[in-house]
Amino acid sequence: MPVIVEFESGLGNQLFQFAAGYTLAKKHKTQLIADTSRYNQRSRFQNGSNFRPFNLEDLHFPIDSYRSNPPSRLYSLRGFTRLFDFGKNARLTKHHCPGAHTPVFDRLPDDTLLRGSFQDLSYFREESSDIYTIIKNRLERAAKGKASPLHYNYGAIHMRLGDYLDIPEFYPQWFEKFYHRAVEIMLNTHRCSKVIVFSDEPEKAREILSEFGDKVEFTDCDQTDGGVLDLYRMSTATVLAIANSCFSWWAAYLASQTGSRIIAPRFWSEWCKEPEKLIYPDDWDIHGRSIDDED
Repeated sequence: MPVIVEFESGLGNQLFQFAAGYTLAKKHKTQLIADTSRYNQRSRFQNGSNFRPFNLEDLHFPIDSYRSNPPSRLYSLRGFTRLFDFGKNARLTKHHCPGAHTPVFDRLPDDTLLRGSFQDLSYFREESSDIYTIIKNRLERAAKGKASPLHYNYGAIHMRLGDYLDIPEFYPQWFEKFYHRAVEIMLNTHRCSKVIVFSDEPEKAREILSEFGDKVEFTDCDQTDGGVLDLYRMSTATVLAIANSCFSWWAAYLASQTGSRIIAPRFWSEWCKEPEKLIYPDDWDIHGRSIDDED
């Protein structure tokens, strides 16, 4: 029986979900199937500007097959979604994970439907070498002829702003100080000649980092294919500072495998108050609870 992953959200979350599903399927020597039904509900659940595409199929990830879904117009029928999901999943073991790894995951059978975020290194530690190679190769292939690696003496920073600015559990005020401090560290400690800024709100990012002048450069983020090219470019930075974002976490994970220095925030979210215990590798530089205390 196959392992089925119900994918959702953006590219960073998709990579965590793939990593967990791939590991479980490899353990049972069975197929990995992607359920992409949540992406078929665009017209009902998400408007066009906020819709996030399912990226992994176009990137040719090693997924054996994809579940077929009914026409999107049927989702508008009252009770259809619940009835359809019940029917297709009736015989499966269902496991939902909001984040942290639990021993239950290690005991799951092969006929399992995985749902959740799976933001914990423990989910794929056994297959981490494979996961790294798979993602690195797919990003390099996607970037060929479209995006170049960053200059060897450039640092990079991902500033997740946008909707995070209105959500207290993502600590927006603390992160404004963190981004500022991270640029100082790249320029003064790591001697980067320039810092490339990737942000979903470039004007707000310019405001936060205005004092650094031409030492920072704001790139026009490329949201084609969910930001695949930006993820690739960030992963080539010699020094990378990340946001509390799955997207930049994966860029940092890839970069750190080749010796790049990672500047990671001590805060992540209300559900993950100690990211160093769940999702940070041991060699990442973690910057403290009070940025003020570091000055």
